Amino acid sequence: GTPELTVDELRQNAQQQLQVNLLELFLGHRKLDAWQSLRELELESGAVVSASVWQPKLCSSRHSDAFAFITDTGVLWGDPLSGPLERLELPEVRDVQISADAFAALSADGSVHAWGGFFSGGHLGAARHQLREVTQIEASHRAFAALKSDGRVVTWGDVVFGGDSSEVEDELFEVCQLKATRRAFAARRRDGRVVC
Repeated sequence: GTPELTVDELRQNAQQQLQVNLLELFLGHRKLDAWQSLRELELESGAVVSASVWQPKLCSSRHSDAFAFITDTGVLWGDPLSGPLERLELPEVRDVQISADAFAALSADGSVHAWGGFFSGGHLGAARHQLREVTQIEASHRAFAALKSDGRVVTWGDVVFGGDSSEVEDELFEVCQLKATRRAFAARRRDGRVVC
């Protein structure tokens, strides 16, 4: 690839040439940041870049009777006890998290799409503009949290269930892992500190 390409553009080019859906690229055991340019990687001639191949994925939650099935063309979702399942055409979905009555999907390009119950995080609201370069999403009972590639965290949904992290926003930097409980989120920083 040319040095001006990003890792994600290289992934898309390889995906097109190989005719297979690729999720992430790796250099050795290190996952490459999708937004990094090939020039920044300083790859040596003959370096081997590997990829993880997309597989169908079934997602469920302890917060809901609904499930989501990620296919190569979108998401089949719903509660089979409440009626027919619905299909959302959303290509390259990597993960779906489910709150009590809302869904959040993380796409391979780092964007997040949400639908379902307004007060359970099904509407992104003001968070929409911050949800770029996302690497992980988690769901509480009625809210969602997203970890961005820069180590910042974005939350949305019901404030009682962790949907507003503004009180600890100054502490949410260099985050490397998120976890959810029924009513809150915990973020582990690179320095080992946990912020709740």
